[in-house]
Amino acid sequence: MNEFPKGRIIQEFSIGTVRIDLLVVDWCLRGYEIKGDGDILKRLSHQAKHYAEVCRFLTLIAGEKHIQEAMTIIPDWWGDRKSTRLNSSHAYY
Repeated sequence: MNEFPKGRIIQEFSIGTVRIDLLVVDWCLRGYEIKGDGDILKRLSHQAKHYAEVCRFLTLIAGEKHIQEAMTIIPDWWGDRKSTRLNSSHAYY
């Protein structure tokens, strides 16, 4: 069953001076920020502040390298998932 039957998914949506990786638009705005092991967390607190201004729900998806540190940066009300690479083109959340 489709969790967002009437919603829309927008990739790389601009919110002020930052861009969120995925924005789901349905009865509310849900944001998903993805931080892979090759990314850096330097901007995450700045991004989190802007995302919270417009999104009702936010989820961070982070690789094994960043998940522990990222959880200390994002607010407690965010959801979080650890991503594990299965091969070069797929990841498991």
